[in-house]
Amino acid sequence: MDIVFVILHYTAINMTISCVASIRRYIDTGSYKIIIVDNCSPDDSWRELNVILGQDADIILLHSDVNAGFARGNNIGFSYAKEMYHPEFLVLMNNDVHLIESWIYKKLKQKYEETDYAVLGPMIITGEGSICSSPLRKEILSAQGARRAIRRYYRLLRLNFFGLDKYYRWIMSKFHEHIPQFSVEERLVSHENVGIHGCFMVFSENYSSRFEGLDPSTFLYMEEDILFLHLMKNDLKSIYCPDITIYHKEDASTDSVLKSSHKKNGFVYRNCINSLKSYLKILTTYEEKEKCNGYNGQ
Repeated sequence: MDIVFVILHYTAINMTISCVASIRRYIDTGSYKIIIVDNCSPDDSWRELNVILGQDADIILLHSDVNAGFARGNNIGFSYAKEMYHPEFLVLMNNDVHLIESWIYKKLKQKYEETDYAVLGPMIITGEGSICSSPLRKEILSAQGARRAIRRYYRLLRLNFFGLDKYYRWIMSKFHEHIPQFSVEERLVSHENVGIHGCFMVFSENYSSRFEGLDPSTFLYMEEDILFLHLMKNDLKSIYCPDITIYHKEDASTDSVLKSSHKKNGFVYRNCINSLKSYLKILTTYEEKEKCNGYNGQ
């Protein structure tokens, strides 16, 4: 099969249906499937999806009995696609993402023939009209950077308990200006071996033949950094390709469940801490392995 799209669904049914419609509108091959993975939505949306899309030939509906999180939820669809269809390209995309241009398969294939990529990320236009979502970083996050981020999120989590975290973020924004690693001009051209945004990731057989999906050690957040780390440590190529453009509404599923910004922020801080700790463990494992290989090679 040419291409399989995996959409992770959680409560925001209208977004999922719109996402499917955008794929159908712009897909340029008849050899495709759309796999929708319901991540144990607490509402009636799973039943509604079955009624609306369950009989469609291009749709596969899968359901998880537990909320497996972002990586493991996506991996349900990734594994199914790999086992049942052996696609040339496997796309993991959020349900708040829309295709907005034609020739997606043609462009993915052409770029693969040019670069032999393992993972590709497109240019992302956000709901605010920005193109600053991707690529994310030029080098993998260092252990020092991860530890510093963990300390920052612990401070935010403690302040969140008293409702003071927003003031801390405001103060930090005034005294520590965030400078993106990529300028707007740089985002208009292709880049190799960079971190890409997790809302839309294209995996070629170079990746799917070696991995069973995303690293399953996180519930939410840091998936892109961990993916980038695995790619760089295994000599696999990531590509940022602005020739392909998608639209991302951002945070549709989280916003539909966590209405309170206070609750949402606490949820983000806790999961970022846990994911950063997982990242550190993976990085340490790679570094120890490299030390052993270096020692054995002497």
